[in-house]
Amino acid sequence: EGVEDAEHKALRDALFRETKAEAIRLWYVAMTRAKRRLVLSGVALGKGRASDYTPGLVIRAAMAPTAIRTAMATTVTASVTAGHPVASETLLTRPPVRVVAPTGRSRLSATQLMAFAHDPAHWWRKYVLGYEGLAPKSAGGARQHGTLVHEILEQCGGDLTDLDEVITGVLSRHGLESDSDGGSDGDGASMMSALRETLRAMVQTAASHPTWLALSAEPSMRQELSFVRILADGSTVEGAMDLVARTANGVAIVDVKTGALRAPSAETTGSAPGTSARYALQAATYRDAVAAITGTPSNAIAFTLLSTVGTGSTLTPAIDDEEPTQTIAALRGWTGTRQLT
Repeated sequence: EGVEDAEHKALRDALFRETKAEAIRLWYVAMTRAKRRLVLSGVALGKGRASDYTPGLVIRAAMAPTAIRTAMATTVTASVTAGHPVASETLLTRPPVRVVAPTGRSRLSATQLMAFAHDPAHWWRKYVLGYEGLAPKSAGGARQHGTLVHEILEQCGGDLTDLDEVITGVLSRHGLESDSDGGSDGDGASMMSALRETLRAMVQTAASHPTWLALSAEPSMRQELSFVRILADGSTVEGAMDLVARTANGVAIVDVKTGALRAPSAETTGSAPGTSARYALQAATYRDAVAAITGTPSNAIAFTLLSTVGTGSTLTPAIDDEEPTQTIAALRGWTGTRQLT
């Protein structure tokens, strides 16, 4: 009752440090937009922790020499009212102090690990620098289908009686209902109608598939079950399992995909990685988490991909239990290009 164990305290402290580091990173990005001179302002919030994060104080403390840091506490009020100079022109042109930080975030996910395994440079841009790229997001893409289908399945909970109502609510929450009211944008209304039909068909395919029905019937069944796997180095791997349950043989996991599944027998040399190879790392990551959290032997944990395309199909990836550990080690030690190209 109210007692926090060492692992959760360490996780909370790591989350605080990451949040603080992200705030400082954003300030650095904002500061470096200035070409010749940067004018900062801040309000003294008084004593206490909050005053440590006043924007002006944070940046001035990071850039100012010891003498200015010492005087800062007594001059901040005057600087707000009387325009006290922040620093000299020479000081303002000085490069910022170099900050050494671990490669990447301490919190990882199966998606991050797969992104790194596919393209380390892209992983660095997206998950470390937070650069998503400039490609426009369009309605109806494969990634969007996946997000919407998973949310609809979770809310339906296996009962599709109110499926249309659930679809409407999910689309509204994602801001995708603006063109479905019969307004002047006929093309937009048609696109939304097509999206509705696609989502309805995908959800019905998943929820009526024998694999989904069999696991849903288990008393221990859970949908979108979140997990946090704490690793030996303090990093964590987080995720959510679409459908998971204890069975007579151990634990079974079903992961829903809105794209077609391609069996290893259909993969050819030199082609893009097939479904089995592409999701093997995800399967291994989920199996490792379940084994660590529940104590279930790895060979008693089944992972199945379920496609919502057509009448539905399933595929069991070949799993290498060492792959998550090896990928995380490679990620932490990665020193490749970090250019925004």
